[in-house]
Amino acid sequence: MGISLDDEQQLALARFRVALADIAPEIPETEANYPTALREELGLDTVSIWAIATQLERLAKVDLNDDLICQATHVSQLCEAIKTPVPSDLDPSANTAKQAKASTSEVQPAHPSQLEEDSQLASAADLRALFDA
Repeated sequence: MGISLDDEQQLALARFRVALADIAPEIPETEANYPTALREELGLDTVSIWAIATQLERLAKVDLNDDLICQATHVSQLCEAIKTPVPSDLDPSANTAKQAKASTSEVQPAHPSQLEEDSQLASAADLRALFDA
């Protein structure tokens, strides 16, 4: 890719790629990077850009300004608008301490932690809301 992205940017780009796959499945997700031009490189038209922006609003649970969507020319502009903090259960730095503790433990619990279970339930609720809309 050539540029280094922080965790929030990587999460935003992943969300963009999910929306792109839904709206324009013929475009390989590997073509969508932070500096990629929406129209010139991805070949998106205005309707597709708006559809992706709508998906991004749902995925990131944010509202995008209409002017921003109209003026967006690159993936980075949409990604920057939907950046949100990385959830602690996905944050690699937060998991480092858990992994260190787990590697020193002799016995691993066979059941998922309450946090993992809550996260899975929240994910299922998000998916249900997406498909029920």
